[in-house]
Amino acid sequence: MKYSFKSRIRYSETDEHTRLTFPAMMDYFQDTSTFHGEDNGLPLTMLYSKNLAWVLSGWQVRIFKTVGLNDIATFTTWAYSFRGSIGLRNYTLTDESGTLCALADTQYVLMDIEKQLPERIPQFLADGYTIEPDSHMDTHMSRKIRIIIEEEALEPVPVREYMIDTNNHVNNSQYIKTAISLIPNDLKFNCFRAEYKMQARLGNTLYPYRSFLDNGVQIKFYNETHELYFIAEWTYDHSQSGDDYAAGR
Repeated sequence: MKYSFKSRIRYSETDEHTRLTFPAMMDYFQDTSTFHGEDNGLPLTMLYSKNLAWVLSGWQVRIFKTVGLNDIATFTTWAYSFRGSIGLRNYTLTDESGTLCALADTQYVLMDIEKQLPERIPQFLADGYTIEPDSHMDTHMSRKIRIIIEEEALEPVPVREYMIDTNNHVNNSQYIKTAISLIPNDLKFNCFRAEYKMQARLGNTLYPYRSFLDNGVQIKFYNETHELYFIAEWTYDHSQSGDDYAAGR
């Protein structure tokens, strides 16, 4: 079963060009899947009562068109696979005319909160969603991001209270908001990939490293012993027609 909701793009969600910012779009995607569970009888509170939580492990996003201030946008999501502890989910952003503006693919892991271990998806969760076809994202981008060794160290980022979510670790969107502030303002991109490797918590420090690609940039957050928390790439696919993000992001 697909789930959708509409939103009027607010001034607080836009950049200096009155476009929906990339982090705001990603927040909408996250909210859409949360609403899907809440409205489908599988709220966060019920999962927490069973010591369960969905933890995001990766994003692949393609951007075809930007939306802006006062536009009516529709955000849609659906599950397309459950296997073991892994749930796979697609997202779309469409404008008022129904034009596809962005397409995303994600992988979630169901975790036992107390044990901090992956938990096999129970039947009641699998039954709660109707599996829909995979969008195939035009052509799938690889989930695995190759780490670029040539990198520059940037200023460390202490984990603050506002970055922590209900799972008591840094929320996935906070990694994106922090990382995107480290890419050049004039960098154009229409593709995004991210992997979440380890959970950072209050009191930890993120050590950012930046590497430049032929068509974009890679940002990594490590801990003090150089273990990887998060890796992301913003890139430009010249074969993909449509809009892109640049200055103001």
